Amino acid sequence: QFTLAHGYALLKGKVRGLTAGRMRAVRPSAKQVFPSAYEAILTDISGEEHRMAGVVTAQQPWACYSCSMPVLSLVRWTHEGREGFGQSQENWPLDMLTGRGFRP
Repeated sequence: QFTLAHGYALLKGKVRGLTAGRMRAVRPSAKQVFPSAYEAILTDISGEEHRMAGVVTAQQPWACYSCSMPVLSLVRWTHEGREGFGQSQENWPLDMLTGRGFRP
């Protein structure tokens, strides 16, 4: 539901601005809140697309407010045989969690 606000990529020693990006969270089932992986496609200023795959290595819910639960994930990303780590966060309003396998 959101679009890429800003970003850059370091490609072959050169910094390129990003013009677009989309990400998909992969979950084991429709009822799962915590993702197990991510897929990302980023487009740089030359129009070239860069596809990355991310595997979640650690997660923690963070109940920082009474109305939402952000899920923080440490992700191991791979792109063209190279590996890096980053953090991903999804914010779940608590009323959206009803019926997703949580017991009342």
